Amino acid sequence: MIQDSVSLITLIGVGLIAGVFVFVFLCSKPPGDSKAVKHRWYAVRPYWLLVLVGLGTWAGTATLGGLPYTDTHSGASGGLEVEVIGRQWAWQISRTSLPANTPIQFRVTSVDVNHGFAIYDRNWHVLAQTQAMPGRTNTLSFSFDTPGQYTILCLEYCGVAHHTMASVLTVTGE
Repeated sequence: MIQDSVSLITLIGVGLIAGVFVFVFLCSKPPGDSKAVKHRWYAVRPYWLLVLVGLGTWAGTATLGGLPYTDTHSGASGGLEVEVIGRQWAWQISRTSLPANTPIQFRVTSVDVNHGFAIYDRNWHVLAQTQAMPGRTNTLSFSFDTPGQYTILCLEYCGVAHHTMASVLTVTGE
């Protein structure tokens, strides 16, 4: 999804740059009187700037809207507290069976290196994420709408067995 957008934007950008090179090559002339050309291009520069700023703004808003970042402090306070400790290469979670439609406060920390605590649904969409850092506890507020299995993965490379750092939460309809 987002890879397709980034690839398309990259191809368009490379095409535009190649087009500029071709344009300059084809329009090159032997040195001569450049006052007329200079005057014409100085008049065009403000509009060219607006076009580039507009394209950059469009590219930024079109591609960043679908990122999986959520507000880690949204959701109701209170509810159920779950302690999460990250260590190379496992998650220690105080409770892996959780009720649906209940505000849950994940208190996430680490004992060794930085880890990225991410909750994935069964379609591998990131529902919520926060950092697990040594000496600091981050709180992630989240409420599961649907019962089922949710996968916890580490998003931060934490060593040779990083790929094995996974856990499962079971959300029940209670």
